[in-house]
Order: sequence, then C-alpha cells, then structure tokens
Amino acid sequence: MAHPLALVPLAIGLPFAIWPYRVARLRVRFLTFGSKTRWSEAEPADSHVMLVRALGVVVSVFGLLGVAGSFT
Repeated sequence: MAHPLALVPLAIGLPFAIWPYRVARLRVRFLTFGSKTRWSEAEPADSHVMLVRALGVVVSVFGLLGVAGSFT
C-alpha cells in the first residue's frame, strides 16, 4: 500500500496540472479581496496559468515517485 503522505502531492498536483486556469483564477479572485477590482472581473495572466500547470506537473511527479518508492 502506498504511504499516505505520498498521496498528498498527487492530491494537490493533479488539479493544478489538469485545471490550471481554474486554480489560477481562484487564486487571483482571493487576491482581489480588499481591492477595488470586482472579483468577477479578475482574470489570471497567461504566464500565471502556465506556471500553475508546470508546478502541478512537478508536484505530481514527486507524488508518483513517492508512491512508486513506497512499493519497493
């Protein structure tokens, strides 16, 4: 059985890699609290979406390595 802590990076990384625009939009909307920008008008930059996707892939790979390492 996979170590439970090895599944945490997968649980975090997969949504970042699969739905990067949604994750980035949620973060940008949280950052608009307290500003004059309406949260419905806040949109993430393309570079931010690419960064979220890359981070999700890297974290997911570490999670897969952790899961694979727990079987050996």
